[in-house]
Amino acid sequence: MLAWARRVPEGQRLALLYLAVYGLVILTGITGPRAVTLYVDGEPRRVETYAARVGDIIAGAGLKLREEDRVEPPPGRLLGTGDTISIQRAYPVYLRVGGETHTAYTAGETLAQLAQRLDLGLGLYDQALDSWATRLVPGQVVDILKVDVVEEIFYEEIAPEVLLQADSSLPWGTTRIAEEGEEGVAARVYQVTLVKGREEARELVALNLLREPLPRVILQGTAPRGTRVSRDALRVGDLWQGTASWYGGDGDGFHGRRTASGEIFDSNAMTAAHPFLPFGTRVWVTHLGSGRQVEVRINDRGPFIGGRIIDLSRAAAEVIGMRYSGTATVRVEILALP
Repeated sequence: MLAWARRVPEGQRLALLYLAVYGLVILTGITGPRAVTLYVDGEPRRVETYAARVGDIIAGAGLKLREEDRVEPPPGRLLGTGDTISIQRAYPVYLRVGGETHTAYTAGETLAQLAQRLDLGLGLYDQALDSWATRLVPGQVVDILKVDVVEEIFYEEIAPEVLLQADSSLPWGTTRIAEEGEEGVAARVYQVTLVKGREEARELVALNLLREPLPRVILQGTAPRGTRVSRDALRVGDLWQGTASWYGGDGDGFHGRRTASGEIFDSNAMTAAHPFLPFGTRVWVTHLGSGRQVEVRINDRGPFIGGRIIDLSRAAAEVIGMRYSGTATVRVEILALP
């Protein structure tokens, strides 16, 4: 470039310099000072300037901008003749988030725009007490609630269905468990809304069956009363429910007499009379009212009153708390067969 300039005659160099300066003046529009109107927060201000770019004109007018101030046209743009500049000063607003107060500057933004511009660590479900579309005004205080939505899973057991099936091979009133069944398992999934760490709402969003319950099958004996019962038809665990009575009290004449099995009846022993169970069978008797239980041995026949399924000795009646009531609803279960 310097070598080229040395080869250009002196007169031509001056002409080229003049043309360059003239072109710069034409390009930038600097032909002399000109009036520009600045609108600062809506208030007009007239300035004389040689500058062409918006930012230079503002600086020349002695105005300092904050990063958040809104300027139209943008500071980097060349200003044409007759154009104006609008400046909207940013003002402070206060955001209270999770117990902390943040000071922010904005120039007419909505709450949503300001929250997007600032890194406040807001979550997807956080809530503002004002609408996110609210256009902020100077000094406004905005409360933003920290909202967390978490998932909780609870597992629960599902009781098996009970299926009752008649069985004529079993004594009347006897029940036998043919299939134990199995409890199912389900998972309840809840969506829990926490505001400031406290639960505000809970919604069931899913119920998943993890394991199907298997039914409990119970056989119910239907053989008529008085039917001869085969020893082979009975099983440990057979049970039935009905009314129990007792005998062997003072003055009833049973204590010391011979029972149907040939034993001498002792009202103080843990024995009982039953319509058909083999002598020597041991049963577990549960008082369904009090929950008290006693184990007795069958050594006699009875009771002989309709609706009653077992006749306990006086001592056994005292154990389960039915001596003074005379009768009680009980469940009888076979523990052992002779």
